[in-house]
Amino acid sequence: MATIIIIVMLSSIVFADTGVFINSFSLKNKNGTITEFAEEDVVDIERESENTYIIGKGSEYFEVPKSEVLKTKVSKKDYKVLEKTFLLDKPEESGNIIKTLNPGEIVNLVRSVGDWGIFVTEDMNKGFGMLKYFKGNPSEEAFISHGLATVDKVIKYDNNKYYVLEIGETTPIKDYRDKKFIALDENGCEFSIPKTCMKLNDGKGSTSRNIISRKTSNLNKVINDAYSKIGRPYVYGDKGSRGFDCSGFTCSVYEASMGIELNRSSRDQSLNGISVERSELKPGDLIFFNTSGNGISHVGLYIGDGKMIHASTSNSQIEIADINSKYYSSRYVKARRIITK
Repeated sequence: MATIIIIVMLSSIVFADTGVFINSFSLKNKNGTITEFAEEDVVDIERESENTYIIGKGSEYFEVPKSEVLKTKVSKKDYKVLEKTFLLDKPEESGNIIKTLNPGEIVNLVRSVGDWGIFVTEDMNKGFGMLKYFKGNPSEEAFISHGLATVDKVIKYDNNKYYVLEIGETTPIKDYRDKKFIALDENGCEFSIPKTCMKLNDGKGSTSRNIISRKTSNLNKVINDAYSKIGRPYVYGDKGSRGFDCSGFTCSVYEASMGIELNRSSRDQSLNGISVERSELKPGDLIFFNTSGNGISHVGLYIGDGKMIHASTSNSQIEIADINSKYYSSRYVKARRIITK
């Protein structure tokens, strides 16, 4: 829990944006009085700078780092010009004219100053106008923020869908509930990401699901296809007609999801892609084992958290296995990355 000193009370505030605390905060005013904000408290964002938000509570206002508050909604402040008027360089009728405004024009209200407002036109002229000459219909719309993954992990969500988190990759975030970020996939479907797996990309503006990188989108296709094959039978020499052997499974996944043709045998697949250290494994990587005593003889698809999906001979099906188990850890040989960008 952090303590931030209260700033001076703001004047000339209009319709606030909305945010939610992702941590608990104690905020102290100049008299030493503490105001508590709990994690998941929803607050009004009255103004912002490059790295901070100014939030309001009652008649007091506080400055908080953007890393601590997720903006979730923005107020639309579009106003229609009612009759011919002017944008001026100061809130006085004697001010210099910046632009003439005609009835029906739409401008954006930045903030109000007494009987005056600061407006911005569509062509980015900015100045003061008397509020009586404008009519507004303020409303709210969702604000989509940037989140940065802090782990390499596969997230499962509704209808057996899977999303790949890769350290440093950006994910659209729309809300924060139950200590989890509410994210959006490529199709706009919501899913939850544990707080420990994501951080806010401080100070970035609104975004959309289009920020999801091509690499993440491609890995999502690979991982979802791999999961869809769990439970299918192990069949030696097959790559999908009746079942799969280990390299037939990985061949099929990459061909079906990405149109990438891998070498057919596990030994030959170990030449595909680029080499990856075991400590740098990410979901989608191929991992190879010596299970026969005669070199590479088995391959699986890494899915994060020390797990792989593979065609198991011992259990005769596609399943998830722990690569850190005594059996696989002692037989691990190498890893290759097929999707690099």
